[in-house]
Amino acid sequence: MKNWIWGVATAFCALGAAGCSFSASASGKAETGGESKLEGDASLTTDPPAESDTARKSAIRYEKGKLDYEGVINFEYNRAEIRSDPETKQTLGQFQEFLNKNPGVKISVEGHTDSRGSDAYNRKLSDRRAASVRKWLLDSGISEDRVTSVGKGEDEPQVPEPDECNDKDPEDTSTCEGPWARNRRVVFQVTEGGESIPEEVPEPTPDPKPEEPAPAKTAEERCRWLFGPRLGVLGPNSWVNINGAVQPCLDWLELSLGVGLGLGSFDAESQAGDADGSYWSLTVPIRARVYPFRVHSPILDLGIGFTHYNISSEADDGAGNNFKYENTTTPFIAHAGLGYAYRPNGPEPGLRVAIMLGLLFHLSDLAGPDITADPGFPAASATELRNNLNDEADQLAEFEPYAELSVGWMF
Repeated sequence: MKNWIWGVATAFCALGAAGCSFSASASGKAETGGESKLEGDASLTTDPPAESDTARKSAIRYEKGKLDYEGVINFEYNRAEIRSDPETKQTLGQFQEFLNKNPGVKISVEGHTDSRGSDAYNRKLSDRRAASVRKWLLDSGISEDRVTSVGKGEDEPQVPEPDECNDKDPEDTSTCEGPWARNRRVVFQVTEGGESIPEEVPEPTPDPKPEEPAPAKTAEERCRWLFGPRLGVLGPNSWVNINGAVQPCLDWLELSLGVGLGLGSFDAESQAGDADGSYWSLTVPIRARVYPFRVHSPILDLGIGFTHYNISSEADDGAGNNFKYENTTTPFIAHAGLGYAYRPNGPEPGLRVAIMLGLLFHLSDLAGPDITADPGFPAASATELRNNLNDEADQLAEFEPYAELSVGWMF
């Protein structure tokens, strides 16, 4: 009887579709901010079973304590949100169906990454993505006590990564993409009830096919524009400076535009009396910072811009006659600095800390002063004060060493 039914089914398949087949491809995929991704690929093609086969192989298989699956789980770039593409919905739906059919099974959703990016960043992102898969299953009716989640980050690589790929992002990634792709994966561990899962009839193992290279990075992955604020203490011609910075699609470069405030005082002497002077300045530089390495790195800081000075001084001769010195000028300036920088997440969004020493120089001279003196103020003393105050002002335009500590955050 069974042979008769099977013969009819086989003939029907031959007439309707020239043979019955099932095929699928799998990849659990999650892209991290440290150029790390969660991804695994597999394929399965199943022809009609022979008479001795009892059932067609399922898309989800229980092997060695975990559930191997044929499907796709995609996440938004650098985020934990699950994408709503049809392939992702189909894969998650298969897990929902599997858990409904096997009510005694409990699982743990694990997220894994490759080595790029900091350990803490990869662990947090993989943890949030694994939690997103768990939440999807709970929202689909699976009991809360049956599903847990954990992010493993880069702690448990499936294969070793070559030295030039381990926690690095070389220009030529051809030797890295294979190990990276195998280490980026989502794993479903069975924590309870594995003995209740029905056994499946194993299928003949096909000859292994050569592993295809992982696809090259897309333009979106290669090109990241980051923006953020930066606050500096001291700095070129400043006591404090504030900047807006951008990382323009290059991991090793940051550009910024800001303003720095400087203050100072000086004095000059003459026979008629002493003059007390002070100045304030606003420095507006365009700056470029170069990071040769990802996390701990020397840093080169170059800038060009202008400084607006407001210099003033006043004296009296003791007889009620006043002398005033004013100089409002805006020369062009440039600076160069060298120091140390720390980026915990490398070129990804996050903290930027730098400390450096540099040299500031003026590209143009200061303007001449505006001097007024009461008629009774001694002319010789006025000339002496003017010359002395000019010398003090000219010192502002000399080469000036500076130190700077800056803290910023890029988004």
